[in-house]
Amino acid sequence: YSKMDTILVSTKEHIDYICRLPDCQNLMIKCLPQYAETIFVNNNRTQIEKATFDFMFAGNIGKAQNLDILIDAANILREDKEIMFHIVGDGSDKKRLEEKAKKLELNNITFYGFKTKEEMPLFYDKADVMLVTLVDDSYASMTIPGKVQSYMAYGKPILSAANGATNNLIVEAKCGQIVNDNNAVTFAKKCLFLKTCDCLDTYSSNALQYYKKTFEKDTFFEKLISELKIISKNK
Repeated sequence: YSKMDTILVSTKEHIDYICRLPDCQNLMIKCLPQYAETIFVNNNRTQIEKATFDFMFAGNIGKAQNLDILIDAANILREDKEIMFHIVGDGSDKKRLEEKAKKLELNNITFYGFKTKEEMPLFYDKADVMLVTLVDDSYASMTIPGKVQSYMAYGKPILSAANGATNNLIVEAKCGQIVNDNNAVTFAKKCLFLKTCDCLDTYSSNALQYYKKTFEKDTFFEKLISELKIISKNK
């Protein structure tokens, strides 16, 4: 890091991390947030008539995603026939989680496997709230999974159990609820709150507006090109 002229990072938390390293206190470090693909910028969301309240996780399914909290919450809420959980994606931990859900005989959770980017808006339309979960460690706390920008671009409320940068973003954008303790009971309580609250439309609007202000693809490349011009000029 100390040999670089300029460092661009995706979260403010990464700046704090680098600045704490030896010989890195006076570096030129700037935040350049990740964008979502334009397919997720939703101006004509489809309203689907359904009898359930649906929570959806979309993306990679690995150990780092800590999806046990979702399975455990589904188990806690198994008697609430209105709540359904959906996991869209694939990864190294998918088989174990499927087996865990099967062993618990959960009928309120569905695994869909891998879906293409082009298919995802159809799944987003089915969800009332999108989910993001991460393990609670120092590295994960600095990151914001790319799914979060996609959720926001689509104007979806978010329930986050991802300490650090992701939870901080949800609070700053006022687009959902957070769980700080990675506790399934707390997660389940948040699910129940979201099912009955009157704030989903506000969360949805706030998510889209924050995305447009902070994460748009054109804005990303404008900032990147501007930084490259500055670096080139100073050489």
